[in-house]
Amino acid sequence: FPVTIQAKSIRYRQKGINLLKKAGYSAGELALLTALVFGDDDHIERETSTLFADTGVLHILSVSGLHIGIVILALQALLKLVLPNKSFDVLRGLLLVSAIWCYALLTGMSSPVVRACMMCTLFVAGGLMRRKGQAINLLCASALVMLCIKPMWLFDVGCQLS
Repeated sequence: FPVTIQAKSIRYRQKGINLLKKAGYSAGELALLTALVFGDDDHIERETSTLFADTGVLHILSVSGLHIGIVILALQALLKLVLPNKSFDVLRGLLLVSAIWCYALLTGMSSPVVRACMMCTLFVAGGLMRRKGQAINLLCASALVMLCIKPMWLFDVGCQLS
């Protein structure tokens, strides 16, 4: 992404972290919370990181498709409660896609987050057109779009692992 989008993304993430700081969490809680929500694991203590690694759940601390999936499921449930009629399908789809891209901005637009958001966008668009999406096709299409936007993501470990 252009430098300006990534710079704004980092500023928005810092504003979100500052809001959490004002909430009065302890340093350890704040470090864990910012890692889980924003993907900022810079302040996690080595002991905590080692504990997560030893139990095999260190990947939870980096925002990825799992986090995007949880956000999507929560938003879908909320939007179905607020807009229950089928006539609101397009509005629900637009709100869902807009919300996940806003979350992607908050997390810093890392390659796994962008891939997951792109897949969700394609899935929602396909659903609105009454098409059934195959996961592998959505993955390939999102990878193609991502690499057209930023070809260097091909060498990003997060992109390769996702």
